This record gives sequence, C-alpha cells and structure tokens, in this order.
Amino acid sequence: MAAITARKHGATVLLLDEQGEPGGQFYRRVTSTPLEQHPIVDQEYLDGKTLVEEFNLCGATFRSGAMVWQVDRDLKVCFSENGKSTQVIGKKIIIATGAMERPMAVPGWTLPGVMGAGAADILLKSAGIYPKRKVTLCGSGPLMLLIASKFIRLGVQIEVILDTNRPLNYISASRFLPKALNASSYLLKGLKLQNEIWRSTIKVINNIKDIEIHGRDRVESISFNHFGRRKVFNTDMVLLHDGIIPNIQLTRLLDCHHQWYPVQRYWFPVLDNWTNSSIAGVLVAGDSAKILGAPSAKLKGELAALEALMQIRLITQEDRDFSAEKTIKELKKEMAIRPFLEYLFQPNSEFYQPKGDKTIICRCEEITVEQIKESVACGCLEPNQVKSFLRNGMGPCQGRVCGSLVSEIIAAERRISVDQVGGYRIRPPLKPIPVQELANLELMNEGV
Repeated sequence: MAAITARKHGATVLLLDEQGEPGGQFYRRVTSTPLEQHPIVDQEYLDGKTLVEEFNLCGATFRSGAMVWQVDRDLKVCFSENGKSTQVIGKKIIIATGAMERPMAVPGWTLPGVMGAGAADILLKSAGIYPKRKVTLCGSGPLMLLIASKFIRLGVQIEVILDTNRPLNYISASRFLPKALNASSYLLKGLKLQNEIWRSTIKVINNIKDIEIHGRDRVESISFNHFGRRKVFNTDMVLLHDGIIPNIQLTRLLDCHHQWYPVQRYWFPVLDNWTNSSIAGVLVAGDSAKILGAPSAKLKGELAALEALMQIRLITQEDRDFSAEKTIKELKKEMAIRPFLEYLFQPNSEFYQPKGDKTIICRCEEITVEQIKESVACGCLEPNQVKSFLRNGMGPCQGRVCGSLVSEIIAAERRISVDQVGGYRIRPPLKPIPVQELANLELMNEGV
C-alpha cells in the first residue's frame, strides 16, 4: 500500500521482499494460492488480490527473493538476491517487516512434529499442504481459532484443542467490550469461528497448565495438568500458538528508540502519528510497528507513504493532511477492537518464563533455561552479556526466536522489569550471507 500511494504521486519506489510474490504474510500467494476455490479461503484473504493487482500495475520496482541484511542510518540498504549482494541508497525508507509468532517454550517444543500454528497457515496458503496425521492444537489467540476452523473444513483429524487462555483475561478484557462493538465485524467473525469449533466433535480443554511434549525421534504425546489431574494425549503433530509480536530486527539494527508494551509483552519502535521513527528518514508501517492486523497495516502503509512524499517535497503538508483525513478515520475504527483483543489474549507466563530448567530457549545453539539462570547468578545482568558467554542469539535466526525469552528469564531472576533488562543489540548481517557476496557488493545507481 505504501508503494502504491508513493507511485501515485510520482515517487521512484523499490520494494525489497524475501517472498517470491507480493502480498506479505496475510496475503501470502493470494494471486496464485492452490486453495483459491476451496471453502477454507475466506473473502478477507481474497480481497488482497485487488491490492496485489494494483501494486503490480503501479510501476514500483519489485525485487522478489531479496533478503535485506544491513540498513545504515544514512539510508543505505544492502540486500542479497540470487547469490549477489547489492547496496542501494534511498531518500526515505519504509520498514514493513510484519510480525512473527511469539515463541512458546515448553519442554519438547524442539521435537520434530512440533511447529507454530502460523507456520502451518503459511504452508496451507503457499502450497496447499496440511497435516494428514493426528494433530493437537495448543495455545490461544485468534489465529488458533482460524487454523482450527480451516482444519475442520479440510477434514484434518484434530485430536484435541488445548486452550491455554487464562479465565482472568476475560474479566480484564470485558471493560473494553463497549468500544470493541465499534468494530463488530471482528467480534462476529470470532464468534463464528468459535461456533464452528463447538459444533464439531473435537474435544476442547480449557485452563490447562504445565504442558510437556514427549517423544524420542519425533513428537508422540502431549501431557498437561487440568484442575490438579495429569492428562496425556497421543498425537503425531503439535501446533503451538501464543499470539504474535512485531519483527523488530531492522529497527533494532538501526537503534531506533523502542518501548516495552507490558500487556502483550513485546518491544515496538516508538513512532509519531505519521509513522516516523526516532531515526531521520526511517518510517515504520504495519505489524512491525505494533500488532494492529492486516487492514490497519494497509492504512498505516498509506500514511507512511504520504509522510515520506511530503518530506521529499513531492506533496505539500496540506496535500498530506487532506489525503490522509479519510485514512485516519478508518484507522481509528479498525483500532477500536485492539484493546479488547490485547487483554483477552494476554501472553501466558508459563511460556515466556518457562519452569523447566532443561527447556531449550535458544534453538540454534541449544541453550537451556538452566544455563541462562546460571549466567545471571554469575553476574551476567543483561542479554548481551549472557550472549557473550553462551552464544545464545548467535545462530542462524540471530536472536529472533530466543531474544524475548532470554530477556524475560533474566528479568524474572533479577526481579526487575523487562524494560530495565533490555534486549539484544542487533548486528549485521541480519541473516547469514557468504563472504564472497560482501567482497563483490554492487551499488545500485537508481535513486529511490
């Protein structure tokens, strides 16, 4: 949406995307999904075809399969594409890296056969792949409801749905319900998904605790406590989900000012009303700024483009304000549901402060809860010190998965807030690249 808006006013636009097609996470492969005619595909997803088609006609340069591995404060961007790295300099940068699933660290979560519900949704949209074995869904959040509904329509054998949401969350969220009624379409969709699950024969167990996943070479069963009784279910696959968090690797790399959001327990870049970050020339739109959902992301993208256009003097401030007036009104309406959802689906402390000392936190380097606690006891008081001693956060994911967990564990051990502990310092390259690409780095002359 940012690219479309910028092109309408004559800006030269380069869109770098790791995916093969435009559409982001939500509209992933919307113009070529193998499930287009299947009843699991809802209209909200298919509406993205119009947006992608408009983008394809807008005249922006689209580089698919482009992995950004470095961004400087002087607005230089380095990206890898087809085994070659290129550097381009922009007048403005709009970061729209979206969200990622919040890590849900339970004993056994690294076993083959355990994955995120979001990852299962990506496989479904991208390739029409869905489980042919017995599946257990475990966690909470809107995406859990959505994936359960899709699997029911596909005839997937769901062994059990284990709802980890805490009863107190419903009480906390209730005070925001009157405001949420202004976005009643979201509530109706949620009720429809709940009703579809209730009408099925799938067992749903609420208020579960102390989850463990068992198996030798792959997942074989899942166990948990339910009102003081230990229960076990055999299963071939476990899909975990405890909400999503902003993907802030790029804004962390730039050292943008970030703020801790205790309700949803994530960091987000601090922005003004026009999506400007604390770094001149860098704007942030979509869920990489704060989790607001796909419709709000499009609106934020439009605002970011209008602000960038004004800053490079392709439009005046009056033009910006006039063009954004309707967008801002729509954005306020879309955001009406957020406080209700944020309090209803608050993260569960069992997963971001794991009890089991042998539970792996850093999957890349296989660092456990116990090792992190021992480092804190030895005087490592923040994530980067622990990282220096244990190598957590130094693997292929560069701390994307373990970063929030490490900060939470340190904060709990020191009995201070995560805000005081802080997070990893992010260094380039953001993802592994060959030394040869660094040596042969090319400069793209086209100004954007």
